[in-house]
Formats: sequence, C-alpha cells, structure tokens
Amino acid sequence: MKDVRALVKFMSQSSLAGEPFERAREHHKIGRGLETIGNTRFATTMWSADSVHHCIPAFREVVKDHGNEINIAVCHTIDHVY
Repeated sequence: MKDVRALVKFMSQSSLAGEPFERAREHHKIGRGLETIGNTRFATTMWSADSVHHCIPAFREVVKDHGNEINIAVCHTIDHVY
C-alpha cells in the first residue's frame, strides 16, 4: 500500500507526468483514472489500489517513453505487486 500511496501522491503533484499519463491512458482505453485515498480510509484505499492496477499499462508506457524526463521510481517496483 505504501507504493500505491506514493504513486498516487506523485501523480497528483506532477504536472509533467500528468499529460503523458492521460494520453497513455486513452491509448490503452483505460476509462477511469487514478482514485485518490480519501478520509474514509479502507474503501478509498481499495479503490485507489484498484485504479493503480488498471492503469499499469499506461504507467509502463510513460516510463518507457519518458523515463529520462519523468522519474516515477515506484513504477519500477509496482509490477512485482501486481
């Protein structure tokens, strides 16, 4: 869950990674984007983890295409989780 939190936090704060991620998400026909973790922790944590799981192909594309410009360190380990 630490990786999920780190990834969601990074993406919510990074304007540089946001646009390539949205393009990659559209390319892979991933309908829903990342869900943030809200105040009702348990349910939103599960939704957030599920949204990260669905978005992995888009993250892979962003890291592959923009890995030198955008450092999403947690993306290099997220594949081991899913």
